[in-house]
Parts: sequence; structure tokens; C-alpha cells
Amino acid sequence: MRYLILSLVLVLLFAVSVTAQAPVTYYKAGPATLTADCDDPPFDDGTPGSGCAKVRVSVDGGVTWTPWTTFPPSAHWTGTFSVTLVAGQNMIMGEYVDDQGNIGYSSREAYVDGSPPVGSLTIAGG
Repeated sequence: MRYLILSLVLVLLFAVSVTAQAPVTYYKAGPATLTADCDDPPFDDGTPGSGCAKVRVSVDGGVTWTPWTTFPPSAHWTGTFSVTLVAGQNMIMGEYVDDQGNIGYSSREAYVDGSPPVGSLTIAGG
């Protein structure tokens, strides 16, 4: 059996990345760099796959997408995308297509804390 292996890593300008193990990770709103990886491993008998051919990403759960990034088919491809995160939950998705038209998906959530801190003051005496 053969599977496209897909992953997304969100790396912000201050070098923090989304990891699957973290329950909730908060990021700053604004520009971020998204790294997408696509692997098209060989079949069980060793025959090579057709190769990853194009990738696109979304930061709003698939409502809008970047233009397709195309490249010569290869067993492994890594590329970066410039994206903008907004306050609240950002559902980041990747769509990957191999040279035969097989489609794979991956996703990650990134949370941007848009709430201001709450403080209080007290005055002693008076």
C-alpha cells in the first residue's frame, strides 16, 4: 500500500513552530512563514511513485487558497508560503497533488491571542 505523506509546519518570524504534541500554541497576528512538505514514497514493491507535482495552502479553513505552486514531479518537495494570521483560530490547510492527480490534505490549527490582558489597581490608605 502507498500513501502520500503530507505535513505542514507553521514557522513564525520569531522561530516558533506548530507541533502536533502541543495542546494549544498561541502566535502573534500578522505575517508568518508556512512550510509545506510533500512526500510521494515508492510502492511496497519499490516502484517509485509518480512524484509530488503541486501544492497550495489556506489559512481560513479552505475558504480561500494560495495559487498552486507547481514544480517538476519529485518524491519529496518542501516549500514555503507567506501567510497572514488573524486573531482567533486559524485553520491552516495544505492540498497536495501528485503527477497522476491523486490528492492529499493536511491541516493544523494556529491560535492568535487577540484579547488584551486584564489588570487592576488598588490604592492603600486614604
